[in-house]
Amino acid sequence: MEPLEEAVYLDQVRVLAVDHPADVEVYPNEYFASNPPYPEFKVVVSRHARPPEAAKDEHGHNVLPALIGTSLLR
Repeated sequence: MEPLEEAVYLDQVRVLAVDHPADVEVYPNEYFASNPPYPEFKVVVSRHARPPEAAKDEHGHNVLPALIGTSLLR
């Protein structure tokens, strides 16, 4: 359950189709801000993307396997 004082409401949604070459990956900036300033919408394109060589948390632990296992780096 979400406490009502922190409830987030969505009052408008738009669908955007992007025509792009097959070798280009297209992603929206999916940051959802519930309060201003709201981020400007943009489409991020990538060609030949590679995963990072390393990723560590604040304690120096290797978190790259966890990132690769998520949709963040696919």
